[in-house]
Order: sequence, then structure tokens, then C-alpha cells
Amino acid sequence: MSALKKTGSIFVLSLIKDLGKEIRKLLPVDIEMKTIIPVGKQEKSTNLWEVILADDVIKQLEGAEILVTESFMLRQFMYDIPSLKWVQCTWAGMEPLIQFMDPQKPEPPFAVTRYADGNHKSKKIWDFHNHEYRILSELTIGIFGAGNLGSTVAKFLKQRGATVLGLVRSAHKTGKPEFDKLVTDLSEILPDCDYICNLLPSTPHTKGLLNGEVLKMCQKKPFFINVGRGDVISEEDLIHALNQGWILGAALDVFIEEPLPTSSPLWNRPEIIITPHVGSLSKAEGVAKFFFENYQRFMTGKELMCKFSWTRRY
Repeated sequence: MSALKKTGSIFVLSLIKDLGKEIRKLLPVDIEMKTIIPVGKQEKSTNLWEVILADDVIKQLEGAEILVTESFMLRQFMYDIPSLKWVQCTWAGMEPLIQFMDPQKPEPPFAVTRYADGNHKSKKIWDFHNHEYRILSELTIGIFGAGNLGSTVAKFLKQRGATVLGLVRSAHKTGKPEFDKLVTDLSEILPDCDYICNLLPSTPHTKGLLNGEVLKMCQKKPFFINVGRGDVISEEDLIHALNQGWILGAALDVFIEEPLPTSSPLWNRPEIIITPHVGSLSKAEGVAKFFFENYQRFMTGKELMCKFSWTRRY
């Protein structure tokens, strides 16, 4: 661990309660760490992405080399802290950063890593009903995205006997034993699925992926679960798929517009379950452990986990 002494101070700028304390517990005592309170110029906002950091908060980041923060905060000073070498984001989603990137400016020179915790998908629900049900070993489940989260979900399902199919962007991905099959085309996955789970990020390649009559290819009337990004399908096309009987129902945690407006017709569909984007809440202890493992990799020159690509945008 002696190599860790060569770094400058670690800065933590986050709304996650006690994140700085949890990271401090994991660091050697001789490593300096600074926690900055993310005070905004406005008191309240219905959307975190709209919170603008006060100028004096950003000024405190001068000289920072390693930073732990939310992606929506990073986009406010990503071109203004030349000392930055690596930023660990506390969210899996990078849309707040992507949407505000200046296409006229070069890519920032520092590395950015997303936060990916397999425990995001664990559920503890006591729910007994006297009705017919199917067990996992009887089901074929399609997972859109075979990254960290997709692989974690696939492993959980595979261990319980489910047949797991994965949709990926390129066929070169190998070494994924948690999937029975990886495919690159929707026509190779939709007809066979009893459940579809979207874990894809929002990119030009994923927006509207299920729009139009794509879900008409479903032959087993699957249940659609979306914990990735809302723009994979429009509200209109989702409702159309339900009306046509292509899918049986949907559980939605993400939406094109958040908070979901009360005027949205999704609220009125009994076959739709709505949750308020809580499928991947970041907890201080989990983020701290993830950061520290990446920190050890960063300081020893190893490949960082969940590294964000400025080109692919995920």
C-alpha cells in the first residue's frame, strides 16, 4: 500500500449521507481526504439535475486529483479543474453528464468510472397469494445489457435454474457463463422470453429500441421490466404493445420524464407497476467500498472498474 502515499488529497462532493465518513474508514491514515458540502445556489428543486453548485463550492475543488461525486455535479465543472486525474461517480447512470457535454470542446483528460453494485437488484418482499405461479426454472428471461448489473442479475437467475438470454451491442463479448446465449438482434431474443428486463444505458443506439411494432415479435406475451432508462420505449408504444397483447404487463422504475407527470396515461393502467426511480439508490457504504477498490487499482496502474467511455457514452 506504500504507493498510495503518492497521491494528493481525495475530495468527496456528494449528497449521499456519510459517504465521506465511510470512505475515510477504508483509507490509510496518512492519505488526506477532504469532504465538501454540496451547497447549491437554489434551495430546492424537483429535479436533482437542476441543482447548480455555488461558486465557492467549486472553488474548493481547485487542485483536486481524485474526486468522488454525482455525475450531475461533475458536469458543472468538468472543464474547470485541470488537476483532475480520476472521478468516481456515485451513480450508474451518466445521462446528467452526457447531456451537458460541450461538443465543441475536447474530451476531458481525466478518467471517469460509474458506480455498479450488484446488490442494487436485490429485493426482500413477503407476498403470499393463493394462485398459480411459475418457478424460475420454467422461465426464459431476456436481459438487455450484459455489463456489471446485467451479469449480476443473470447470475442470480441462472443459479436458480432460469434460462437466461442476453442482448449485447457486439457479438465479440465472451466469457459470460451466467448467460445461456448472447445475441445482438432483438429477433433472436424477443420470441423466446417469458420476461424481459432492460438494464441498458441511454445512448443513441438504445433510444427507442423497442418503439414501433418491435414488441410484436414477442410470442409468449412476456412481462416487461425496465430498470435501465425510460427512453428505450415511448409511453405511446408501450401502451400500444399492451393494448395489442404483445406483452402482459410492465414494471417501470425509469421514465422519459421524471418525476412521471400525473397526466401520464401510465398511471391508469392496472397492468403497470410504477416505482419512482429507486431501483439503484446509492448507499454510502457500498459506494465507499467500490471507490476504495477502484482507488487501489488507480494507484497501482490497473484497469479501473466500470470505466466510462466518452465515445460510447456509457
